[in-house]
Amino acid sequence: MRLNLTPNEFADIVASFLFDKFLYPDKVVPNNELFNELIDKLKGKGTKSLLMGYYLNLPTEMRLDYKRIKDVLKGGSSIHEIRILPDKEKDKEDKKEKGGLVRKAVKIVKKLLKKEEVSKEELNLLLETVQDKED
Repeated sequence: MRLNLTPNEFADIVASFLFDKFLYPDKVVPNNELFNELIDKLKGKGTKSLLMGYYLNLPTEMRLDYKRIKDVLKGGSSIHEIRILPDKEKDKEDKKEKGGLVRKAVKIVKKLLKKEEVSKEELNLLLETVQDKED
């Protein structure tokens, strides 16, 4: 999966990642001792509540973007690509990607109508596409 972000959106993803690390220290990047020490020091300074407030104020779309990639940060085997683009370039890339997502969603719906087996990833993709269209 490819995630196209502006620098501001990337900062939101980083904040979400840090908050996730505070919530699940043994699951999110558990083998990086230097990073774990940094998180322990930040805990003592009240950073967790600041990150929680920041995360809760994020737009739903940004929280969904983080949820799409967080499995790889917890040791998952999927591969995700994060591209940080200037605002103008991101708009062009998003238009291309949304067209592809709609085609994929249509294929999934056809599978459902034929009562063929649909994977959890395909259902998530369909759900994300429908939610994007509602916004």
